[in-house]
Parts: sequence; C-alpha cells; structure tokens
Amino acid sequence: YDAYYSLSNLDQSNSLNNDVSRSRFKQAALVTDDATACQDPSGGCAPLNIFGAGNISQEAIDFVNIGATNVTDIEQEVIQASVFGDLWTIPTADYPVSVVVGYEHRADKSTFRPDTFLASGDVLGFNAGEATSGRYKADEWFGEISIIDDNPRTHDAWTINKVTLISIPRKVVIQTAQQYPILYKHLALITCARIRRAFDWIDDATSLNTSARLASMLMGFIGTYGKQVNGDIKIDLRLSQEELGFMLGTTRQTINKIIQSWQKQEFIDMHYGFMTIKNQSELKAIMNPE
Repeated sequence: YDAYYSLSNLDQSNSLNNDVSRSRFKQAALVTDDATACQDPSGGCAPLNIFGAGNISQEAIDFVNIGATNVTDIEQEVIQASVFGDLWTIPTADYPVSVVVGYEHRADKSTFRPDTFLASGDVLGFNAGEATSGRYKADEWFGEISIIDDNPRTHDAWTINKVTLISIPRKVVIQTAQQYPILYKHLALITCARIRRAFDWIDDATSLNTSARLASMLMGFIGTYGKQVNGDIKIDLRLSQEELGFMLGTTRQTINKIIQSWQKQEFIDMHYGFMTIKNQSELKAIMNPE
C-alpha cells in the first residue's frame, strides 16, 4: 500500500506604489481664490497647482500619493491512498497480472483581498476591485488493470485530422499476449505514459493560467505536427478556437482574446487549416512564468 498527505499554501502580496488618490486629487485641486490653501483643508490637504512645470509642491505630492497592496491566498490539500497486488499468473507468462486501486481527495480554495483604496475605486487609472473567494473539492477512485479485465473504456477518443483506425479484436490480443508475454510489458509502458500525461495535465490545470496552458499545448503540437517553413514553424492542424477552448476547459472568447494578443505581438499567426509559430522563445516564457 501507499499513502500520502500534501498541504500547500501560496500567499502573494502585490504592492502598487506612487499612485494617485482620485478623491485627494480633487480635494487638493479645489483651492481658494488666492490658490494658497484647499477649500477643504481636512486630512492635511495641500493645494495642488497642476498648471505649469514645477508648480506642484512636495506637500501636495505627499498628500495625493498613496500605495496599495493586494493579497492573494491559494491553498491546495491532497490526500491519496492506494493498494496494489498480484491477481493471478497466466500459464504462459513469467509475471502475474497486477492491479492497483486508490482513492484521492483534492480540495482547492483561493481568496483575493484588494486594498481599501483599490476596492473603493479611489486609485486613478484602476477600476474598483472586489474581493473574491472560491473553492472546490473532488473525490476520486482510480485503478489500473491489464486489458484482460474486459471493462468499458473510461474515456472517449476523437480525432482532429484524418486517421486510419485499426481494430484488433480482444480475443486476438489475449491470444497474442499468451503467446508473447512480453506484450504485457509494452501495454504497461503505454499505461504509464498515459498516467504521466494525465498528471501533467492536472498539474497544468491547477497551477497555470490559460495563456500558459495554451502556450504549452502549442509547443506540444510543434513536436508532433510542426514543420520548418522559412524560419517559422507551420502546424498543419485544422483547429477552431472553440475546439482549443474545449481542449483547455475554457471558452472560445478567452482563447480568441489570447490569440489576438499573440498575433499583435507576432508570436503566432492563425490561418484557415493551419497555424504558424513565429516566436518559440516567447511561448516558452509564457509556459514558465516566474
């Protein structure tokens, strides 16, 4: 058996310095007729003269200047346990058929607490920010067993290009495996590769933003479908933005916004039936934000 418990916390503080208070700016700009004092002197208001270079006093700068700090907290809790063992040995095999069954509980929660100034919309150049909080949890059972268990597949498969599908009857697979037991090793390696890809996808989905996950997907396409064309990389895949969004678990609108930004920065080009990667280094930087 195997079991583990993991609790991770991320506390992020984002400080904004040398910003201007909207309300204080208005208060300081409303001065007396002789421009020597504020009409409302509360809070230590200093008159603000915005006409001409060098006319703003240090006292006025200190009065309108503010700093703001936003705080983000993210917590993830994972509990996992599994048991494994041998079932039986096929007469023609050297090793027994093994099985592993496990349970995983995963809980994620996050909060965003904007600074008082930002929350009220009092910082020039920023919209009012609202505090947010969210959480979700998942409880899953999982298991891996050889092809001989004859259970239904756990997922559907769909293609985005023309393919040739070869169907091998289960009876033929079993007979071949009995004759050549080494086949079980290769089936196990395929299963391991799928599990690794699944865990990579889960890690990306929980730790990376949509831009980073889209960049990671495009870089993966390069390895499988990419062709060098005039210094760029052409990917011959007819994928719509809606399909990209489906693969990443987000909306077409979100994908469109990211792609439009990348095209303006000349990272990629989207065409009907294919896409062109023009700047791999930028996509790699987006994949691995510091």
